[in-house]
Amino acid sequence: MASVASCSSMAMAIWTSLSRCIQRRFFRVFAICFILFLGVTFHLTHDTQRPPHHEPFKAPITKPIVHGNPVDGLPEPLYNLQPFPYSPQQTDTNRTDDNVLPRPWLAAVISTASDVERRMLIRSTWMKVFSNIPFDGRFVVSNPGPQWMEVVANENRTFGDMIVLDTIAEDDITANTIKTLEFYKWLVDNNVQYEFVSKMDTDLWLNARGFWDRFLSPRLSTDSATGLVKSTAQKTVIGELYYSKYWDLVFPHGAMYTVTWDMVELLADLQNKHHVVTGEDMAIATLMLKGHEKANFVNFRGSEKFDYDDKDARHDGTAWAREKTHPDAIQHALVGDEAIAVHQLKDESLWFKVADCFDEQGIKDAPPAYHSGPETQRPMSMKWDDFWFWMGVSDRATECVVGISLAYVGFKIDIKQRRGDGGGLKEVLKMEIRVAANHGHESAVSGGEVVELPGVTTVGAELVSVELGCGGFKELVPKVVKDDGSTDEDPLLELAVVGCERMLPLLLLELRVTLRDDVGVDEIPVTEEVGKLVVFDTAAGGCTLKTKPTFGGIAVLVGA
Repeated sequence: MASVASCSSMAMAIWTSLSRCIQRRFFRVFAICFILFLGVTFHLTHDTQRPPHHEPFKAPITKPIVHGNPVDGLPEPLYNLQPFPYSPQQTDTNRTDDNVLPRPWLAAVISTASDVERRMLIRSTWMKVFSNIPFDGRFVVSNPGPQWMEVVANENRTFGDMIVLDTIAEDDITANTIKTLEFYKWLVDNNVQYEFVSKMDTDLWLNARGFWDRFLSPRLSTDSATGLVKSTAQKTVIGELYYSKYWDLVFPHGAMYTVTWDMVELLADLQNKHHVVTGEDMAIATLMLKGHEKANFVNFRGSEKFDYDDKDARHDGTAWAREKTHPDAIQHALVGDEAIAVHQLKDESLWFKVADCFDEQGIKDAPPAYHSGPETQRPMSMKWDDFWFWMGVSDRATECVVGISLAYVGFKIDIKQRRGDGGGLKEVLKMEIRVAANHGHESAVSGGEVVELPGVTTVGAELVSVELGCGGFKELVPKVVKDDGSTDEDPLLELAVVGCERMLPLLLLELRVTLRDDVGVDEIPVTEEVGKLVVFDTAAGGCTLKTKPTFGGIAVLVGA
């Protein structure tokens, strides 16, 4: 007992001596750092409950999430789904007049039956301002129920612009799952056909003039005999790609996207077959995966489709952005002349502030900025975002905007690991690759060539080059390398793009490897497991991209 007591007193004496020598502030700093270390360690090692990763070309098993909460299927309607009383739709385009041609574009706003005031706001603003554009504006609502049936019927008798899906109920879960697909089915069933069909939210301002001139008109041609306007694009989606980290899935952001008529028919048919009930926009990617279908995707820039951030404005009563804004972020005020879809305008004051920046010709020229106050008066949240943009690690950017003078794209395929059957690899017969830089431009395949891989006489590669939409020079250079510099049977394929200033984001359309082993010949499609895509820019410091999963069978590569 005496020895134990003496040891204890000795320890106390040592602790007292150290406490006198070392300032108490050091212990506080040490304690804070230790707590932070434990927190970071727990965060990095904590196994978050996520669904299992889905295989390429296979849809994940998802559950609808409405307002952040998972739900199990569609609820039972709270009222009887009575048929909507007949009232004809009216349009300035008289379909019975042979001298007036049908309009090629349907701009449909997904609405609720009770949101009458917002519909009136939209009718009197962008739909009226851009009435010289050949589009039909429509509002899509579910079955209004007994409370709103007569209101919606009178509204349609007045304006003739309502599409009523009277077979589905008006509730949050239905609206956020199957409503868009039911809208597509309604169009097909009623033979209401357009060359392009846009769906959008009620809090989105649409620059219809800019969208028509830049995205739709170049994809339309006029028949010289009949004068009818027809789409030259097939199976095409125009919008903003959105990546769900939780579901590991890429799909068009639901605030606004546009599809060609063949996509409307395809999605309606796939929904009739698979009856998918999941997040309404994620359902499109899920259906495309289930049907093993592919589609072309034209991606918006951050300066074209974005969430409006009033804190980023000049604070002079206008919606124009401050001088040091970030035009390619997902949130900012109006800047430049590229704005197409301005989202998150639920507040009417913000809606009118944005509307004042447009006229029938599209977006106006921004007036000169008058510095009413120093930049230091910005909110702390804006300073925080500016700091991370300056550091180059912000997650608010939709793209890495650089003037690319030389870009290097590379990925490596571990064929031995993918086979997993113990067979010895004899030779790689060919590699086929299709890539595209898709920034407001169509992906266009333009021929191909066969190139021998240096260092391995039995290995060849069939490489398909593409038009990148910017007139850049394309060169495909295959290599087979090891860490020590010697040749290896795991092909590393490089793509060099020279002279293309706006090549991001990239789409990997298809990559297939045909090989021969001790057993025979096998063809391996490669999509997600292509590793990491890196873009080095010799002029502007570069940026890093990572592979993301498929949208309808397309492996999408977007900015990290």
